[in-house]
Amino acid sequence: MKRWIALLVLPAALAARTAHADEGVEDGAQPAADGAQPAADRAQPAAEVRERTADTGQPTADSAQPAADSRPASLTGFRVGVAGRPPGKKDRADKPPRDLRAGPLVGVGVPGGIEAGAVMIYQRILGAGLQIGTVPSMRVPGVPHGARVTRYSAEASARVYPLKGALFLGAGIGYAHLEATLDQRFTGYGVSAPGQVRAELSSVYVRPEIGFLWKWDVGLMLGADLGVVVPVAARESHVTAAAGGQTMEVKGKVADVFSTAGRVPLPALGLLRVGWLI
Repeated sequence: MKRWIALLVLPAALAARTAHADEGVEDGAQPAADGAQPAADRAQPAAEVRERTADTGQPTADSAQPAADSRPASLTGFRVGVAGRPPGKKDRADKPPRDLRAGPLVGVGVPGGIEAGAVMIYQRILGAGLQIGTVPSMRVPGVPHGARVTRYSAEASARVYPLKGALFLGAGIGYAHLEATLDQRFTGYGVSAPGQVRAELSSVYVRPEIGFLWKWDVGLMLGADLGVVVPVAARESHVTAAAGGQTMEVKGKVADVFSTAGRVPLPALGLLRVGWLI
């Protein structure tokens, strides 16, 4: 009888003990599951970032923003100043060129001598100028009896810069006065006296020219030109001789030679032009 009672109670005890063990396992696993939940929550933003990066191939603007904002302001300003244009500064190239510029121009040439004037340039293609020139009284080398020549002139010119650069084509019209003197001793009626022969010639001329005038942004100009002085309206030349307080007009071969020389075209060479555009 006791054996039958033990056989009936033993399975029930084993079943109760097994159920109690299962309840303990479930109660112990619950904290672990609860503790893993925050880690999963923390991993979710990183997963979302990786997912968006994989979709676009580039980090999102939201993820890159903190790195950009973390740079010091001084370094940011330095990078802008080196790589780009400093704030508030403008290059000279950004300034639009002025349509009209003008300035003084000086130089030396033949037959003008020492020349000074002014030039004006409009839109880098049209130009105009005024100049005066003088050859101070100078001794003519190779001519005896102290021959001297003096010349002065005034001219207005117009130019075209076909390539909007240094090359120009132009023409001018001007007035020139030439004076030459020659010391001479006159002898007549048994009397010898020192004297002087003076010749004067005035003419209106035209001067076609070609040349170069280099111009820099700062204003400096350098140039040279070549042309021809063509007299178009020469006044009658006057040749006089003065000796012993008496003056007389010289006729004949000397006067004819001087008059002919005043009507012959002469080459004109501008050796150097220096100026400044304002």
